[in-house]
Amino acid sequence: MIQISVFNASTPRWTEKVILDGTRYTLGINWNAREQDWYVDLADGGGNPICMGIKMAPNIPLWLQYKGEGGFPPGDLVLIDTLSNLQTASVGYSDLGQRFVLVYVELADFQSGAA
Repeated sequence: MIQISVFNASTPRWTEKVILDGTRYTLGINWNAREQDWYVDLADGGGNPICMGIKMAPNIPLWLQYKGEGGFPPGDLVLIDTLSNLQTASVGYSDLGQRFVLVYVELADFQSGAA
């Protein structure tokens, strides 16, 4: 697993260049004030969009439903609740990077059953 660094909650939008399973991607992290939720965008190394506006829900592989579509990394992005509280349905503005940690689960982790 690779933990994705996130900025503090005073920043509602940013991008992060990451290497996922050996390939460069750009993640866009965005706070939607109207819906009160965090969203993630994925672009390839050249900045070409692969997917946009996937709502971050805790403890669920975020890209699972898109597997098989072109451009996605072989692993998956997961928002982990460090308190393991499955009662919480959403991630508040100040929770990202604090209570909730964004991780990329590599293909090898899935194959070994570590995920």
